[in-house]
Amino acid sequence: MNGFNSFRPDSLSDNPFRPDIVFTSCYKTTGGEKEYIDVENTARIVLDHSDRNFTIEFAALEFTNPERNQYAYRLEGVSDDWILTGNRRFVPFASLAPGEYRFTVRGSNNDGVWNPEGRTLTIIVSPPWWRTPWAIAAWVIIISGLAMIFIRLRERQLLRERDLLEQKVHERTLQIEEQNTRIRQQNEELSSLNEKLSALNATRDKFFSIIAHDLRNPFNTILGLSDMAISSGNQAEAPGRMTKAMTDLRDTARHTFDLLQTLLLWARSQTGTLDFEPEPFDLAERIRENIDLVRSQADKKSISITFEEPGLLTANGDTRMIDTVLRNLLTNAIKFTPQGGSVTVTARSAGEAIEVGIADTGIGIATENLARLFQPDNRYVRKGTDKERGSGLGLMLCREFIEMHGGAIEAESTTGKGSLFRFTLPA
Repeated sequence: MNGFNSFRPDSLSDNPFRPDIVFTSCYKTTGGEKEYIDVENTARIVLDHSDRNFTIEFAALEFTNPERNQYAYRLEGVSDDWILTGNRRFVPFASLAPGEYRFTVRGSNNDGVWNPEGRTLTIIVSPPWWRTPWAIAAWVIIISGLAMIFIRLRERQLLRERDLLEQKVHERTLQIEEQNTRIRQQNEELSSLNEKLSALNATRDKFFSIIAHDLRNPFNTILGLSDMAISSGNQAEAPGRMTKAMTDLRDTARHTFDLLQTLLLWARSQTGTLDFEPEPFDLAERIRENIDLVRSQADKKSISITFEEPGLLTANGDTRMIDTVLRNLLTNAIKFTPQGGSVTVTARSAGEAIEVGIADTGIGIATENLARLFQPDNRYVRKGTDKERGSGLGLMLCREFIEMHGGAIEAESTTGKGSLFRFTLPA
């Protein structure tokens, strides 16, 4: 009446699938409240000595007949034996002594095919500050009793909540993900704000120091030319000397104004408000102009400045920044060269780059101090041969501008013989 059914017995087989094991949750119980710990994306958790009671939940990813899935766990550090839990998908723990443990859980599918590798979680319990024998004994007794009570209460509670467990776990997972997302966003915002605040504070301090460093020499020149103009007032050749002094005074004032603009542009670059505008320019012309700007400083110390003309060398860069680099290196060479010394500037093509060198016959720099020249947190500062003072920030400014161009800057020196600073620019 109901038809005819047929099948081949040899076509029937057991389920061969070895299920993967995952940790679904881990929570501590404190004062009746559950505090969840992220175990989905980590293989290691650290618990405080006060986190004595916690429960680990897990599952085998096999859904053919999940009620028949079986589980076994082992807690290395306590016992190396495997403990079968049947189809129970959680293990509560209490009173773990301080130390490191390896919790491993294995699972099988509905036909008893086990995953032998399972899933392992390293548990580290931090030691308490109280570790006297009587305290340990007291806590063991108390926690053991509480653990037994908790396990029994928890087992009864899980039996009542079995039908609603899946829905609650799903809802709780969504809530945790939303909370974690909000926390991550807030942490990222706080981290970004802290970085910006630190950068702004460092930029402010460095900017004020660099202003004092780079404007000192031009203003000394202005003061010197002013004294020269005043002292030549009663001399017969006063008109000619006065005109020369006033011309130099004007040029130095103009240079000082340009330098101030450059420093302000650098401050904008540190705050991200400065546009980097590289363009082709004649490097030899820029070197000559900057040598002319510092020549009055060299003349006061009878220092000769020689530029080995390379012919036309077209570099690509922001001329305002390159002027600042050249002035700083030339000023430093003059500062640390004694009376009657010399400064030599070279420029040559090096493939796709141009290399500029500024060498002096000054007092040199000790080998152990060379590495400190370009470090902002460990500045190397000393006075020049005529007691000129500096802040040690000029070379750091040079390094930042050269690196913005994709180049590099380095220094070589021999104590008592002089120094050589080289930097590269894109051709």
